[in-house]
Amino acid sequence: MRRGMLVAATIAALILTATACSATPQPQASLDLPAKDQAAWVMPLDQFHVAGLEQVVTAAEDGLIAECLAKSGVDWPATHDDIEGQLTWKSSSQTWSNIPLMTKESAQKWGYGFEPAGGAAAQAKKQARAKKLNAIADATPGFEALFRPCLTAARKQLPPLSDSLNQLVAYVWDARDAAANEKDVRDAAARWRACLQKAGYSGLPNSPVDAMPTDALRAQVGIPAFGKQDGGPIAAATPQEITLALADVACRDSSGWAKAQYAAEWDQEVKILNKNADRIVRDHDADLATLKKDLAVLAAHPDEQ
Repeated sequence: MRRGMLVAATIAALILTATACSATPQPQASLDLPAKDQAAWVMPLDQFHVAGLEQVVTAAEDGLIAECLAKSGVDWPATHDDIEGQLTWKSSSQTWSNIPLMTKESAQKWGYGFEPAGGAAAQAKKQARAKKLNAIADATPGFEALFRPCLTAARKQLPPLSDSLNQLVAYVWDARDAAANEKDVRDAAARWRACLQKAGYSGLPNSPVDAMPTDALRAQVGIPAFGKQDGGPIAAATPQEITLALADVACRDSSGWAKAQYAAEWDQEVKILNKNADRIVRDHDADLATLKKDLAVLAAHPDEQ
């Protein structure tokens, strides 16, 4: 089988970057605060999330599985997502600290969703790969008995992921919840609800961060419920969803909620960072070390063409 030399070269370059950054990581995670940017919902804890780590771990594991299955005559294609594009913390902000963020532009196109990482082409590649892998598994007698030992062996060869991501997510939500409960933010949220009620909507949550849109609101305007994706193409936002999302964005801004929540959430994250700096920095450094090791494995098992 032919390996992708261009992708291999790219991953090798990333390994050199990770190696050079073992003492001075890039992006540099430090106690220096990033510049505030409400439009991108940049937060102090963002820099401690090692972007791309989960994708690299999955891709490295997949490469080892492909190598193992090849010994049994199974051609299991090791096809990866865009790893390079995941390896800067800003690239992951769309699914990281800006959970409450929704711009007029994103609402107009995606409603309450976001463009898939890598865009439509990357999503189509994932779907095609899943279809191909399922076909290989179905056509291979005793596939499960071959696959399971390979999976176990692959995971033994890779450094285990720590609980740092779960802890960081917990810190983020602690800050978000504390901010949402501050009086000026609650007052702004009340104005946000009144704004949407005036636009004809009911079944609203107490705050935009409280599962907006709610199930009741989704039913009211005909938006599919959460968790209904089946691995196929992401459903396009309905006109009703786009109309609601645009009204939501306008009300978040006009009510002052977005500004108040951002300021309060920033301050809460600073408090958490100051209180837990040793653990946060230690976890970040450990994740960078894991990333370096997994990139080395990935370089030996690049994307197949």
